[in-house]
Amino acid sequence: MSEKSGQCGQSMTEFVIIAPFLILIVMGTLQFAFIYNAKATVNFATFQAARTGAVNQGKLTQIERAFARNMAALYTNSDNIAALQKARERVDKEITDGFVCMQRINPPEAAFLDHSLTSGEIPNDNLMFRDPTVGLNSGLSIQDANLLKIRVTYCFEMIVPFVNRTIAAMATASDTDDDAYGFVADKAEVRFRPSGGFQKQCYKEQRIPIVAQAIVRMQSAAVTDGGFATSCD
Repeated sequence: MSEKSGQCGQSMTEFVIIAPFLILIVMGTLQFAFIYNAKATVNFATFQAARTGAVNQGKLTQIERAFARNMAALYTNSDNIAALQKARERVDKEITDGFVCMQRINPPEAAFLDHSLTSGEIPNDNLMFRDPTVGLNSGLSIQDANLLKIRVTYCFEMIVPFVNRTIAAMATASDTDDDAYGFVADKAEVRFRPSGGFQKQCYKEQRIPIVAQAIVRMQSAAVTDGGFATSCD
């Protein structure tokens, strides 16, 4: 065997060894690009959902509708009405199937005990003239109780073959070390380590939980709504 043939054979062997790793890196990069694109959309949709909730008494149904409407952009590149409707229906189905977890962080239920009137609403008018006393149950004044803060955990479907299974397997490999395989992005909004049932189910379906929060001032009287999740872990 000539020296040239030996070099070619060595190069081929090295390529065969390293090729799978290169392919994995490329596919992983592609999947992460999809995740960050989804994160930007979830951030926007959550903010828009909070704005909608602020003018609709903080009701869950209105917040979910606004979230689905603004998340539709993630699943279509067309401005065709039919395509947009189909994309929105996809998000609506994900909400129905339990892949979206909505939490109302503020006002908490305790704030309704402190500040609601006989109608069960936290007043939104004349706030600057109302008593700023902190409530005994919530620790919030009526002004603070008029801030709507929501947290949305969206289970985004990972679609790149092999990479999706790898991330899910790494994330659920062990629950004893919370820092293992951790990945922090944008104030820990993208979570690779499940901390509870909802996130575990998310990974089981080869999805990744993406968390977004938004806070806006209420523009209507908030009403208590028991449909919000108490935890999305």
